[in-house]
Amino acid sequence: MDVKLTKDAPIGSIFVAHPSGWITVQGFLKWLNAFVDRVNPTEENPILLILDGHSTHKDLQVILYAKEHHVHMLSLPPHTTHKLQPLDRAIMKPFKGAFNAACEVWMSKYGRLGLKITVQEISGLVGSAFSKICRMELAQSAFQCTGIYPLNKNIFTELDFLPASNTTKILEADNQENHEPKNHSLTPSTGLNFGSLNQSSFDKIVPSVSTINQRNF
Repeated sequence: MDVKLTKDAPIGSIFVAHPSGWITVQGFLKWLNAFVDRVNPTEENPILLILDGHSTHKDLQVILYAKEHHVHMLSLPPHTTHKLQPLDRAIMKPFKGAFNAACEVWMSKYGRLGLKITVQEISGLVGSAFSKICRMELAQSAFQCTGIYPLNKNIFTELDFLPASNTTKILEADNQENHEPKNHSLTPSTGLNFGSLNQSSFDKIVPSVSTINQRNF
């Protein structure tokens, strides 16, 4: 990886690159190793690590490493990160605002010279934004508004479940239909619903006995 990409990054940053641009198991393991080194979990003092459901968090290598180093990983339920993920609730919005402000400052200095922001400036811009929003009270509010700490079991209200109400009704209707008694009377092996056929269409499918006799004799 080009070391120029690390210029002016926040202190203690670790860097992992992959051609796909996506996080990989090995990349996440490198981050997890740095996390363990900093929080130093022990058998007497384990650490709870709350994550989203990304596949890299569920890889066997990751699970075994976490278990060995006394890290208890908890995956958030699907489609709940907008309510339960601390980063989403309290960190990312001010961070994006600070990052955009840092970009505007950079452009005001160098844009007039015809320069553009490239990947080599990203770490420095992230460092500038991170230093402005990295505050203990912001991190504490992130855990509080998600109900993680202090624990709030009622973080979801009835309004939060309304978007799923139509789906619930459909599922209930399907379940009711599936549990209705079925007509087990014998039907032809074709699987056709003869109850919906009239006599003329029925005759086209099943010839009468007289027609069969005329053909055979």
